Amino acid sequence: MGRVASTAIVRSLEARGVPAHHGHFLHPQWHQSKRVDRFNDVEEAVETAHKSWLRYYLSDQGAAELFRFISPFREPVGWLVSEHYQSKQRPVGSHEIDGQLDVNQFRRELDIMCRRAMLYKDVSTDVLLEKSMQGNHDEMIDAVLPRIPVEWFDRELKPYAGIDVYAEPFGQGREYQMYRNALVIKQETLGQSAIQAIGRFAQISDFELIRTNEGSTGQFGGSYQAAVKACKFPTEFLDMQYGSNYVRHFYSDPEIETFYRKWEA
Repeated sequence: MGRVASTAIVRSLEARGVPAHHGHFLHPQWHQSKRVDRFNDVEEAVETAHKSWLRYYLSDQGAAELFRFISPFREPVGWLVSEHYQSKQRPVGSHEIDGQLDVNQFRRELDIMCRRAMLYKDVSTDVLLEKSMQGNHDEMIDAVLPRIPVEWFDRELKPYAGIDVYAEPFGQGREYQMYRNALVIKQETLGQSAIQAIGRFAQISDFELIRTNEGSTGQFGGSYQAAVKACKFPTEFLDMQYGSNYVRHFYSDPEIETFYRKWEA
């Protein structure tokens, strides 16, 4: 998934000469559901083709064993706000950032997304993505987006890395968990311990993270903070997100209570 410091990790690995493939999705339906008219430039189309090739390569279990996966994660509501913000500020295929943001419109769009997510909560992601290719693309994708973090490890990592992150407790206060061929990192507490773990996992001595933050202190700055402050969500939606196996596995009760206080309308 994006918006979890994955770009910073990839650039830091590449700076030390480690070949790294950066992808937000591996499940084939995400590539199939992307509309052709959303490819605004050649680079975007090439990037999508590359990720489709990578998914195909990983579908061979023998080939998948050659890969090592680093998968940061974050709490799902904060992720959703960040994802939608960046999609507004930097449209697909664009490398330009729009400095202007209508905060009220931004909040209305997230309200619509929440309503659609709750309306279709009993419909599987596979069915919604299939419907997105048949019509009502925006409505179906709105319904799916909030699910991306909470379904991430089951839909994206487990089929290709063969890792079930829920098989053992994550442990309160942990920054990361290392597996045979995967490293999962809690974005909210990405500190020196996790950075050192990346170095050990990639077999790099004295590894340092090159920060590329575009949120509170980066290119987006105050505009992003204004968007975050404006966003509040209905309790029903928060219950759906924070009651998920994903959140209950990786976050403690006090952390979840903090999320409610931040986002509850």
